[in-house]
Amino acid sequence: MSPKKTPKLTSGGVRAYARHRGLKSDNSVRKAIASGRIAFEGDGKTIDFAKADKAWDRNTDPAQQRKTSRARKPAAKAATDERSPPPERSAAKSKPSDPPADADQPVTQEQVDIASRYLSKAGKAPSGPGFTMVDARTAEIFQKMEERQINMDAKLARLIDKDKSLAKIFALARAERDSWLQWPTRMVSLMAADIRKAGGEVENQSLETILEHYVRKHLAKLAGVNIKLG
Repeated sequence: MSPKKTPKLTSGGVRAYARHRGLKSDNSVRKAIASGRIAFEGDGKTIDFAKADKAWDRNTDPAQQRKTSRARKPAAKAATDERSPPPERSAAKSKPSDPPADADQPVTQEQVDIASRYLSKAGKAPSGPGFTMVDARTAEIFQKMEERQINMDAKLARLIDKDKSLAKIFALARAERDSWLQWPTRMVSLMAADIRKAGGEVENQSLETILEHYVRKHLAKLAGVNIKLG
């Protein structure tokens, strides 16, 4: 009589799911739950393997997915029975390898907002519901590209100091304004002489007053110009 086969598990606890994925320990599963990459069912204890696999693949860095898929093959047999103990190993071999520092870290809202801005500037949209690890990697690439461009512009002297530029512009504008305000006084005698040569009559004081009026009117219009840098 052939031994009765144990049906393949489709759900189970944290340890069972770790064996299902071929992980050496359940630490990565616990971190994935804490960061929201996968979730328990309604009872708060059971993990649906099919649902969790999809969520894991969607919310995990593709580089980490490849490592996990390679590790799952030799451990497929161990996932058939949650109650069966794992084979005995030496202490040195049974020590789980540490995952990359950022593999299971929860993402803050500030990081999501920053990454979303970079994706938006690049004309990209999130690849699925929520914000996945793929989106984060894409945003990181665009951020690095922008930083490289800024560094290149700085090396080529394409960037200018905004505050210094505005200060210089306003200094030049002030000097130009003062020059125009002094212009009627400097020119009134010459203009009055030319008018008299042409047969006209004019008083220097009256001419200076008229010139001053129109110069100030002209400067008032120029003062309304709004200068923006960046």
